[in-house]
Amino acid sequence: MTLPSSRVLELVIAVSVVIISLASLFVALYQGRVMEQTMQASVMPLIQAGTSNYDAEKEDWVLRLEVRNTGLGPARIDYLRLMQGDRPVASLGRWLAECCAPDGLSAEQRLAHVQSVFGAREIVLVTESFNGRYLAP
Repeated sequence: MTLPSSRVLELVIAVSVVIISLASLFVALYQGRVMEQTMQASVMPLIQAGTSNYDAEKEDWVLRLEVRNTGLGPARIDYLRLMQGDRPVASLGRWLAECCAPDGLSAEQRLAHVQSVFGAREIVLVTESFNGRYLAP
């Protein structure tokens, strides 16, 4: 039994429609995936840290540690660790005593010196907690 030529033509058209529809569905799904990846990349945060020891505007010596988000999207900071060499800094006061107190003092004298300088408000230390915060771009 052979099909009339009009039925064959209808069958070819129907199969073609199904194949084109499936191809269109694949293209739409793939385009959606690509757009999602593009969107994620377009709002990616970029954390940069920097240090300085001189303020040119004030013409004064400073110790500045800055953390900035120079990306396009918000960045969540879970923790921030200050390292000296290969070891973490446990106490900011002890770290300042190690790095910045006058030479020739013992470790205890260096810490006492730093504490007295901060206590006399000769040096002001401004800190801010980062844990659990979001940095805006």
